[in-house]
Amino acid sequence: MAYLLQRLDAEPVLQADWLQEISGWCDRQYRIIDPATSPTARAVLVARLQGLATTGLVRAQQVARVIA
Repeated sequence: MAYLLQRLDAEPVLQADWLQEISGWCDRQYRIIDPATSPTARAVLVARLQGLATTGLVRAQQVARVIA
């Protein structure tokens, strides 16, 4: 997820493509559980995903399921 969010920030002209990738990632995941990612870094990712959902760029249901 961190990579996808970085690409979204780095390539705004391809925003729709990266948002589609982020949505697809959320569809394929059950929850964000990654022992290699620190709790602080995970909190940042969760906040970014919630922000995308709040603005309607990704579906809130997808984000809610992944961060539950």
